[in-house]
Amino acid sequence: MDFNKLKVYGIPRHLTKYNIYNPAKMRYLKSKDYGYFECSKHPKIPEVRHLADMYKQRLEYEKYLNPKGFKYTWSSSFPKIGDTIDFANPKLFLVRSEKNYAENEIKFLVDKKLSKIEINQFIQKLYNFRVRDVNTAILPGKVHPFVKGRGARYERTRDIKKAVVKLDFKVDESYRKKNKNI
Repeated sequence: MDFNKLKVYGIPRHLTKYNIYNPAKMRYLKSKDYGYFECSKHPKIPEVRHLADMYKQRLEYEKYLNPKGFKYTWSSSFPKIGDTIDFANPKLFLVRSEKNYAENEIKFLVDKKLSKIEINQFIQKLYNFRVRDVNTAILPGKVHPFVKGRGARYERTRDIKKAVVKLDFKVDESYRKKNKNI
């Protein structure tokens, strides 16, 4: 069986009926206490207990967040053509949260494609604000059980990217905090 042809057709190696090892990237260990497991070739923490725990966490992740066990592979190396329309109208939403931010910080929900530099430029050009710093974080979606008919599966909501923007001036509290009276 030619595995290069399988990759071209988008079939990953682990979905074939053969158990394939990759000793170039992975190291396979067997311990009396932890059993058989695999780890990376050059781990940062070489303790057997830690490596076995990381292997169990990876299996747990694949079990719940990827219930069918599919792993995606790149089937072509052609460059992807980006759309310029996506960046013509950026999605920036002001968020009022219950978390206490500093007097000169505002939180936005932004499109996942935007980088810190692009967020900084959009806020400066659209609102004429002087931006000191932009901190971003991608919040992972939540996993919910979904039952339909006889089978049950897990669905995951979309990831959200938030940006906390530091400005040169104090921002009104009504733009920073959620009103608890509503």
